[in-house]
Amino acid sequence: MKKKITILIYHRVLNKYDPCREDEVLEPVFDAQMRMLSRFYRVMTLSDAVAAQAEGRLPYRAVVVTFDDGYADNFDVALPILQKYGITATFFVATGFLDGGRMWNDTIIDAVAQTNETKLDLTDIDMGSYDCNGIGSRKNTIEKLIGELKYLPIEERLMRCARVLQVTRATLSNDLMMKSDQVRTMADVGMEIGGHTVNHPILSQVGDEIAANEIADGKAELEDMTQKEVTSFAYPNGRPEQDFQDKHATMAEQAGFKAAVTTERGMAYAGNHRFRLPRFTSWDQSATMFLLRMMHGRWIAY
Repeated sequence: MKKKITILIYHRVLNKYDPCREDEVLEPVFDAQMRMLSRFYRVMTLSDAVAAQAEGRLPYRAVVVTFDDGYADNFDVALPILQKYGITATFFVATGFLDGGRMWNDTIIDAVAQTNETKLDLTDIDMGSYDCNGIGSRKNTIEKLIGELKYLPIEERLMRCARVLQVTRATLSNDLMMKSDQVRTMADVGMEIGGHTVNHPILSQVGDEIAANEIADGKAELEDMTQKEVTSFAYPNGRPEQDFQDKHATMAEQAGFKAAVTTERGMAYAGNHRFRLPRFTSWDQSATMFLLRMMHGRWIAY
């Protein structure tokens, strides 16, 4: 049997249900998934798994648990569960949002979720009008707005996000992301910290100098923060060709990374380019279905 690495991608672990974030895993579900992995799989950090695969010593049923972005619940909720089951995960952190920042897509989600308006009028910035009458309509509005804003230049995107916030009159928290000392603690207790740029730009949408600096500066900031070498990288958004190209893989390698993950679905075999490693997310609420999907592969639907 050809040995492979199953790389799971998470963003958040919620301690309560959020109807506007249904793709995020809940605490008891994550606990059940990690319990399954600890019983039936060999869970490794990305750097260890990639090195083992390159040296021909990768164990069967190798799994890597990864988190993107650097949310505070990674520390508050996920870390205790990982430690409970003796699992070492890899956390890809975008340094520009630590210590009180927040990502633009979370601003959109929280602003639309909180508004008392039934209609979101953005015609003054040429974005039309959106229905916010009921949770279903709000979820559709969030999806549409994120889709429309994702590939805009950063300055224009932030301007439009600010207008959404102004129109909705939402009050946003400043504790959504981890603090620097929490990232440092993660590293100190054995979790792998990986690079995810500074400001999470879609690399294909910015100039080469900006992209290279984002990759290298994020790595340098994390190494200064943790006093540990950072060798794993995750591309923001992560779709090959659309969100990053070969030149960005070269930038990551030149910055000193040894491997990088994408959001392309699949398993990582020995023949995969180590700077284009695929991952997948399991949305299963059932521990049994999660285990079945792990056994047979992401592309099989149950």
